[in-house]
Amino acid sequence: MNSFVNYVFERIAAEACRLVHFYKLSTISFREIQYAVRSILHGELASQGTKAVTKYSCCC
Repeated sequence: MNSFVNYVFERIAAEACRLVHFYKLSTISFREIQYAVRSILHGELASQGTKAVTKYSCCC
């Protein structure tokens, strides 16, 4: 289970990094992470992932 979570996290981070390079930005923001979650996870998982990202970013 831990390796699966690490794999998904690495894919989300890689996709967010790709978006940062594509848009020529200097930092990964909430928007890039949210877009990465939506593109990596599909359907209900994407919805739950977006909720988790929103909840985490609003509480910090």
